[in-house]
Amino acid sequence: MINFSKIQFLVGILVLLVVLAYPQRAIFAFHNEPDGFRGIPWGTNIADLPDMMLDEDGGDSKLFRRQGDGAKIGDVSLESCSYVFYRGRFYGVFIEFSSLQNARAIKETLLRQHGEGHRLRQGRFVEAYQWSGSYVDIWYDFSESSNKGTLTYFYKPIDQQKEANEKEEAREDASGSQKK
Repeated sequence: MINFSKIQFLVGILVLLVVLAYPQRAIFAFHNEPDGFRGIPWGTNIADLPDMMLDEDGGDSKLFRRQGDGAKIGDVSLESCSYVFYRGRFYGVFIEFSSLQNARAIKETLLRQHGEGHRLRQGRFVEAYQWSGSYVDIWYDFSESSNKGTLTYFYKPIDQQKEANEKEEAREDASGSQKK
């Protein structure tokens, strides 16, 4: 079961990866940019997906699991696959997996589907890649020391709207607290 700290962790990872990759974002693209995930187009309203079960309610951001969704990518068994919605619209996927063998298989699938990607980190025990397209960012991260990895997809138009809304809300909160 995913708890609220999982959403905070996801947001933290996303912010870190964006900061690390920002200089390359303007010049990097990939082929076969997905227009959705597992048959669900980006931006789909949650009301149109009756097979989704709420897993975590973070206010405007909610995580869902899909009934009958195979917890696999190819032959790789996944720890979890969460669908991320912002204000009711589908904009992300968060996948967790474990084992070096599974990490290699997922990375090879991504390389085959989307090309080389941008290597964010390559170390003896940690590996991270980003594929940044016109509309979708894909992040792959695996740590050998923890034997855990994540694969994250974000649909940029909704993600950017979310960031703008959060900045505006923070400004409103700051100006409201100054008036007191």
